[in-house]
Amino acid sequence: MSVLKVHLLLVSNFLPSSIGTRAVSEDLAARLGSSGWSITLTSRRTEKLARLLDMLRTAWKERARYDVALVDVYSGPAFFWGEAVCSLLRRLRKPYVLTLHGGNLPVFAEHRRLRVARHLKGASVVTTPSAYLFERMRPYRGDLRLLPNPIAIENYSFQAREVFRPRLVWLRAFNSST
Repeated sequence: MSVLKVHLLLVSNFLPSSIGTRAVSEDLAARLGSSGWSITLTSRRTEKLARLLDMLRTAWKERARYDVALVDVYSGPAFFWGEAVCSLLRRLRKPYVLTLHGGNLPVFAEHRRLRVARHLKGASVVTTPSAYLFERMRPYRGDLRLLPNPIAIENYSFQAREVFRPRLVWLRAFNSST
């Protein structure tokens, strides 16, 4: 039995760990790569305009090397970057999958209903890792697919405690605008 070899363009923020947190896209790329998929990543650029230009350049330059693109969708400026990349992918007649991220995406979408719906409509498939986004974004595309982020539970040891004293605080990001 032959295995279908897929060549994937993965469009996300692959920022150095010293600048941002490790994104689920990095884990996805590693897992797919270890399964035999050919993965092209974009972008590791830290400066916003450079990141957008790198995403567009990679989608264009590598167009003969990938069969399908996976594009992460966030709110704010990153939404417009995804929109620009997907516009290019449509011109190249490349199928693409969108993955929705970020708790602020539904608020962002409320103010840009038609634009968000048009962006989601162009994708072959739209996925989301969160039940919250699945429920809140369904008005923009009814056939969303919920694909929860996988957690390898075996990597976390269980320790029974008589007194519970949490020692872990998780901050997704710091925000200076208050």
